[in-house]
Amino acid sequence: MHQLDLPLSPSHRLEHSPNQSYYARLTNALSQDLDFHHQDSSYASHNYHAFPAKFPPQLPRAFIRALTNPGDAVLDPMMGSGTTILEAFLAGRRGIGCDIDPLAALITKVKVTPLDSDRVRLQANELLTKATQMLNGGAASQPSITENHFDPKTRTFIDYWFHDNTQAELGVLIAGINAIPDPDMKAFFQLAFSAIIITKSGGVSLALDLAHTRPHRAKLVMDVNGSILYGRELAENPLPRTKYVTKTLRSPLVEYQKRIRQNLNHLVAAGQGAITPGILFGDAQSLPIQSDSIDLIVTSPPYASNAIDYMRAHKFSLVWMGYPIQALGDKRR
Repeated sequence: MHQLDLPLSPSHRLEHSPNQSYYARLTNALSQDLDFHHQDSSYASHNYHAFPAKFPPQLPRAFIRALTNPGDAVLDPMMGSGTTILEAFLAGRRGIGCDIDPLAALITKVKVTPLDSDRVRLQANELLTKATQMLNGGAASQPSITENHFDPKTRTFIDYWFHDNTQAELGVLIAGINAIPDPDMKAFFQLAFSAIIITKSGGVSLALDLAHTRPHRAKLVMDVNGSILYGRELAENPLPRTKYVTKTLRSPLVEYQKRIRQNLNHLVAAGQGAITPGILFGDAQSLPIQSDSIDLIVTSPPYASNAIDYMRAHKFSLVWMGYPIQALGDKRR
């Protein structure tokens, strides 16, 4: 495969600045203060979904604006949470992103898809109303997703990591989401669904942490009222580390409503000159991209020795979207 070259030599020049080379512009970009830790990184749709170890959006923005023209192609072959692609979109560049992780593709797609806020609110109200009615109607009115939708291995995974009460609420939510006909609207609500599961503290699952390589399951679980759901023996005979293995489970319906409200406040808008990005699902080693068609590559490659195992955490929500646990495990190899 032809290796794409970054146009960094002095002979390559930007169209909007014919008297300054790429090399000079890169030097200027590198000489600025690149410490963005004290800046607000929650603008636009950057905070739609948790994603560990992502770089601050100000970093790709600085290089995209310094080294490209509006309309230029900016590639991130390992796009992760889509930070580079969103910044390219906001800057009027043609973002192209690729990732082997289906959740990364979903996150990026939703971040760069403008939606009408009134339509989203109406859909959210309809979804939450139906989910609540279905849940309150008892087992007879709940979707069969929690019983028959999963293969045996996936069923075992879900039963281990999600309490029965949580499964019931997630089941009615995902059933309602799957019934949304508009693909862009459906993706928005799928991502919000994932966001209440994939959090540093394990969200509404029984995991205590999903930021580490191997998640740990809570040994003492209570609801928001303090009632013990399981682990009573540990509660009655606490150990010095009991508080570290204790988790309070929150209602997925309540958390979902909060997440929808939060994401609604940051809906991305297509500004003048905005170009719909190309989102590719696949391996960065074999991109279906023509040689010499990319103006800039900005990426944050995986950490050494896969220090962060994204798929191990992301499978917690992907299984609810129809991905078999075995297939997700195969992607980690």
